[in-house]
Amino acid sequence: MIRWIWFFLLPVAVVGFEEQPWFGDVYEFNWLSKYTYAHYGSVNGAVPSLDKSSDNHFLYLDLEFPFSPDWDAELDLHFADTAQESFNYTSTGFQVRHLFWDDIIGDPITFVAGLSFRYVPHWSVTDIATPYYGAANFEGQCSFGKEFDHFEFWRFRLWGFAALGVANIGSPWMRAKLAFEGNVEDRHKWAIQVEGAHSFGRKVLLSPDFNGYARVRSKNIDITGSYGYTFGPWGTIRLYYTRRLLAKRFPDRVNAYSVSYLLPFSF
Repeated sequence: MIRWIWFFLLPVAVVGFEEQPWFGDVYEFNWLSKYTYAHYGSVNGAVPSLDKSSDNHFLYLDLEFPFSPDWDAELDLHFADTAQESFNYTSTGFQVRHLFWDDIIGDPITFVAGLSFRYVPHWSVTDIATPYYGAANFEGQCSFGKEFDHFEFWRFRLWGFAALGVANIGSPWMRAKLAFEGNVEDRHKWAIQVEGAHSFGRKVLLSPDFNGYARVRSKNIDITGSYGYTFGPWGTIRLYYTRRLLAKRFPDRVNAYSVSYLLPFSF
């Protein structure tokens, strides 16, 4: 019972690293918190078969800081409550990105590239519900997008993201995302995102001595819909629903419900 109190004492959680190509205002911090409840009915490729349903809770805490017009740094913490572990710390990550092109100031598109590092303790690497690859995880990524304005606000924008990663063990992986977003008077914001991941390991079965996804040939495709409401300077609250469309050697038939809070602030 006590472990659940933390979900209400902490801010409503942060997501993983920012992936869209547009930075916030220079020298303004962005505190993003996100809580996710995820349910899945089975694990594809598990031996013996894991058909028992699983209820999982994830909490993310993230701080982003554009320290120049062209550079952005980010630090996050992840926590989880799964069938294997009670509410516990699961990872820490750091990311830095550079803005090469900016469509807001006249370039054809916005283009950003960056590097990230994530440390994951052993108990989370070996948890089938937390999709980490190794203790030390490195990624190189890029994102690109285009905004379509309506008077002083952007009305629609389309953007994509791609990453290639490798851990201290196993084979590399790649991730990609495509998103379409809308904005009404900078107050109501909605988005539809399709994302997927593929790892290049050689294992095609998840055995009982599961030791992370780094040596597994896994893949997944998810679709997410979200709606956010902005309270002026007090930030944005957003609701999400995610459905897993494809899973190979990965938790299958996942339904995930999330709520996040984004607060920009400066000193």
